[in-house]
Amino acid sequence: MQIREVIMRKYGFLIFILNLIFPTLFVNAADIIQGPYRISNDTASVQIEKKDDINCPLSMVVYDKSSYYELDKICENGDYPNLRSVFFFTLKGVNHIGTIVSWHSKHQAEGIDETNFEVNIYKRNAGGEYTFDKAKTLDPVLSGTEDGAGDGTYKFNNAISVKKYMKEKYG
Repeated sequence: MQIREVIMRKYGFLIFILNLIFPTLFVNAADIIQGPYRISNDTASVQIEKKDDINCPLSMVVYDKSSYYELDKICENGDYPNLRSVFFFTLKGVNHIGTIVSWHSKHQAEGIDETNFEVNIYKRNAGGEYTFDKAKTLDPVLSGTEDGAGDGTYKFNNAISVKKYMKEKYG
């Protein structure tokens, strides 16, 4: 007899009863895609989790001490989202989180083979929570397309270039 069988025979009924009383006790945690990453100059951390939402399969969740909250959903845009980078930076003493997400588009009949990029920026508010930074995220140069050859025409496809741009433009 294997050890697992012995344990199940001895404790199986107890596990069954505990599961009836505390149904969340044996539930698996969310599938972690990336992280957790400790946010620079903060006690909080952020991780990317896989969700069962068919339209928005990824979720960015911030954990701080004993609490957590969903900061954003990462949705499909013609293709499954590819989270390329999660990074942190400070502007004028305020902590920020940045993400770079891409989606590949290939339509042979139309001759399309490209990767679309989107940079999202989140900032820490006065209450200590991170929120979507609309002004920085909607900066038109932060979204773009690179053709299938990977020719580098989109220059914000890595954290270093985004951080440099943020420091230069927003200080």
